[in-house]
Amino acid sequence: MPPRRQPAPRVPTKVKQVMSSLGLQGKSAIVTGGASGIGRAITKLFVARGARIVVVDLHQETGGARP
Repeated sequence: MPPRRQPAPRVPTKVKQVMSSLGLQGKSAIVTGGASGIGRAITKLFVARGARIVVVDLHQETGGARP
């Protein structure tokens, strides 16, 4: 049985404000631990801002590509 996915943590308003000022369109980022927790929330935020992401995580099942 695969492990249960934890919901992504909520991103604090202050972090959202700082991130909204960052222009990530066309940029690339590597997010370690990006399959769950804070790393997953950062991954989603960077993608929403237009960045291309490489997710590195120890858990192969949850670190795969998602639509």
